[in-house]
Amino acid sequence: MLWHYVQNGQSQGPVTEAQLKAMLTSDTLRPSDLVWHEGMAGWTAIQAVPELQPAPVLIALEPNPYVAPQTNVKPPRQAEMQSAGPVSAEAVELLRKTKPWVRFFSVLGIFGILLMALGAAAMFLLNIGPLRTLPLAARIGMSALYIVLACLYGPPILFLHRYASRIRNLMDENSSQNLEHALRAQKSFWKYIGIFTAITMCIYILVMIGVLITSLVMGLGNRL
Repeated sequence: MLWHYVQNGQSQGPVTEAQLKAMLTSDTLRPSDLVWHEGMAGWTAIQAVPELQPAPVLIALEPNPYVAPQTNVKPPRQAEMQSAGPVSAEAVELLRKTKPWVRFFSVLGIFGILLMALGAAAMFLLNIGPLRTLPLAARIGMSALYIVLACLYGPPILFLHRYASRIRNLMDENSSQNLEHALRAQKSFWKYIGIFTAITMCIYILVMIGVLITSLVMGLGNRL
């Protein structure tokens, strides 16, 4: 951008902005002198042009000698938690104590699923003892019921097993990502249990309503 300036009543220029500022620094121009460049409405005093003002000088402040000294020593508990990594040592320890119980219930659930599968096979294949008196259709129905129950109990057992494995990973490598994986597996378990419980409660309520309606209908039929 080229500037024009007034000196001794005469218009001078054009000069660059750097040259104009150098003239200001050397007192060749004064802040009250007029300048103009293409696009301005008219001649303006230098002290009223923002881009020609000197940059503010930053003054470094000396430290206050009366401020109490600061220390970087952290409390032992905080230092211990931060030394463990992104996840605090206490959180890892709590999850470590939780892992055996999670693993125990997952193994117990797998054992229960195996028993249901064996029961389904025995109900369908064996023809001994009390099973002889049951019709084939009833045996097939009970066998199918065992298989359905085994399938329903499979996902939460899998989530528990995954949760225990993710805790093991967190203990081996302390990172927030391993913690997120462990919590995600736990969330899946409780989500499944919540949905399963809600559906079971709805079925129980429908059965109770059905039994009540059937009892009322039968009672009215007997009176008639």
